[in-house]
Amino acid sequence: MDYKELLERYWEGQTTLEEERALKEHFASEGTSTPESVIFGAFAEAAQRSSADTKMFVPNIGRHKKRRVWTIAAAAAAVVMIMATAVLTERRPTVYAYVNGEPVTDYETAYAYTRDALTLLGDNLNTSLQYIGQTN
Repeated sequence: MDYKELLERYWEGQTTLEEERALKEHFASEGTSTPESVIFGAFAEAAQRSSADTKMFVPNIGRHKKRRVWTIAAAAAAVVMIMATAVLTERRPTVYAYVNGEPVTDYETAYAYTRDALTLLGDNLNTSLQYIGQTN
């Protein structure tokens, strides 16, 4: 029997129960530590455990304990929502302008910067118009 081909069919989920038993017996009797023998050994060990052994791993949560878990989860979700709302609605100062990459939050200072910029622009425009008027 070609175990490599059978193993490929096993990984693809195309083997019968008899073929799976043959694979398990082959890798259990092989005596080597190939990855396949380790995997099938773990499968065999898990199958030998009784249901009493596996019950100790499953916690028995009573009805009132489930309700307590849900209550705690709901309270935690409410706290997260309140904190998110507080962070997202945090009062930030109003930024009126940016000067050299720095925010200006004072209205009067922003007004002064704007007035100076517009005055400079107007002076340069007047100078340009006078120059154009002289060339005509």
